[in-house]
Amino acid sequence: MTKYLLTLAALLCLTVLPVAAQDDAPADTEEDTTTLTPDELKAQKKAAKDAKKKTLQAKMRAKMKFKWHKNLKSALKAAKKGNCTCIVLFSDPATCQPCRDLDQEVFNSKEFARAKGIGVGYRSTSPIEEYDLVDAKPMGVIVGPDGKEIRKFGNSGQSAEEFIKMLEDAQPRIETPEAKEKDAEAAE
Repeated sequence: MTKYLLTLAALLCLTVLPVAAQDDAPADTEEDTTTLTPDELKAQKKAAKDAKKKTLQAKMRAKMKFKWHKNLKSALKAAKKGNCTCIVLFSDPATCQPCRDLDQEVFNSKEFARAKGIGVGYRSTSPIEEYDLVDAKPMGVIVGPDGKEIRKFGNSGQSAEEFIKMLEDAQPRIETPEAKEKDAEAAE
């Protein structure tokens, strides 16, 4: 019997403490959740969860090194998971001098190896009809995490830095609370 009374007393204390803590809170704190409807409270919790998820996603992408995948499906899956772009490349360095040049000048460069947050890739020696990469080598396309084409590229003689900048500019924006604050400050 004493065990049950102690449990009941503990439960009563737990239900009273949050109310007492709210009464002592300063008036300028965030919105008072006691006046919110259950649907509003649910929406507020979902928004907080989404903001946390986007912040984690932005941090993950910022640390992510570029990686070539063995097939298009896994590359697109990785791009979706990291909310980043994917390079889809029709290239055969073994038989094509411009392909070797692109590899040497961009993909095998120290700058490209050190770059983070620029996406993932898939390279094929066969034409890739899904993205109309069939006529010339090297030919590639940058696609978003949804698999939709952002822009095509070839061997335009870009330096590794220029190519990295192109990839950085193509990255989808992650609307984190920090990014929104920076945008607001820049607008002022």
